[in-house]
Amino acid sequence: MEHLSDFKPLEEVTLPGIGDLRCSGLILIVGPNSSGKSQFLQDIYLRLCGEPRSLVVATDVRISKPDYEPFMKCLEAEGYFVTVTDDNGTSRLKPLTTYLGTGQAVTPIEPKQAQIWHGSYTPIEEPSVRLRSEFLNYFGLSHMLQSALPCYSVVGQSV
Repeated sequence: MEHLSDFKPLEEVTLPGIGDLRCSGLILIVGPNSSGKSQFLQDIYLRLCGEPRSLVVATDVRISKPDYEPFMKCLEAEGYFVTVTDDNGTSRLKPLTTYLGTGQAVTPIEPKQAQIWHGSYTPIEEPSVRLRSEFLNYFGLSHMLQSALPCYSVVGQSV
């Protein structure tokens, strides 16, 4: 993985009545108002952010766990964080982004903490049985993952 766009976080997405979707290329979502298009994208988004929420539209959204070293190298190379060393020689990962919608800075962490979060994260089918993923919450913020996702278009249709 040389670029964050090489990371394909979606392994499998299944919709009722349709089955498995190919998680690559362009997927066009079309339907009448209130048919679940936005809720479907929320299913994907919240699963990618590690939110422990049951799916509403999709019957399954499986994500892949990135390999730690290549993923972190991509994030740093593409400007999502820098590694800084303080006067005591302690290294920290300092995000160059803010929490989405708040404008607040993301707190720097030690690299060991990122490794612990990564090691404790296991993608499972039913996220409601686990707590929010700290690794995905910290490193899988929507603005990072949006650049890594295949293109999704939502088109509303009046009835």
